[in-house]
Amino acid sequence: MNGNIPLHPKRGLDPHLTFCPRCGGDANDLTIGHLRRVELIDNWGRSYDPKQYAYANRGEGTRRVIQELEKANRRFRDWQDVPEGERVPSNGPCDKCEAELVEHKALVAAGGIYWNCNSCSQSGVIKAQSELAKAVRRHAGIEAPAPVGVQFETCDEHTPRPISLT
Repeated sequence: MNGNIPLHPKRGLDPHLTFCPRCGGDANDLTIGHLRRVELIDNWGRSYDPKQYAYANRGEGTRRVIQELEKANRRFRDWQDVPEGERVPSNGPCDKCEAELVEHKALVAAGGIYWNCNSCSQSGVIKAQSELAKAVRRHAGIEAPAPVGVQFETCDEHTPRPISLT
């Protein structure tokens, strides 16, 4: 970047508050400059649900994002200005999420395992004392402190439990 902030023609510095990309809560960052977004689409030209965007400042920032998306074979459409007052994703997690990630890393280093649910995209850590954590490490042949994890297709949150009529 050449050191210049791209100004919005009507809103000048055009500041935007940010949110944590991990939890959606408030972040401590503030963007300035003429900010634009582009909608990411799947290989068939359909929007994701919910919609996904890439953000960039007008000018060199937009060109850089286009190059990165093309290099990653990501499809996109419809560059547009970010509406005034819209919160945008921060460049990193909020302080609360950052602390949680540090805690998760320590739990995994102590023998726990990471987990992720494909249905709800939630994730976390299963502690080392769990039989599942022990079995996963044994099966994968990966000992602590090296990280290892499991991915579930669904979780209790999405799988109805059988109703007992007794």
